Amino acid sequence: MTIRKIAATVQRLDNTTLKTSYGSNMTQREHVFVAEEDDAGTIGFDEGSPLPISAASEPLKW
Repeated sequence: MTIRKIAATVQRLDNTTLKTSYGSNMTQREHVFVAEEDDAGTIGFDEGSPLPISAASEPLKW
């Protein structure tokens, strides 16, 4: 399988339900939406919604 196309977009959407250990004071969040197509024509979709920075999201230091 070879990925033939990738398209991504970032959208800022209202956040009315998410409650995390960071609290529920986030009224909007950025979401990343990605579509990929392989050489057989199969299309896949992904999304991600980053939370505020935390120790887990810090770059690794070797």
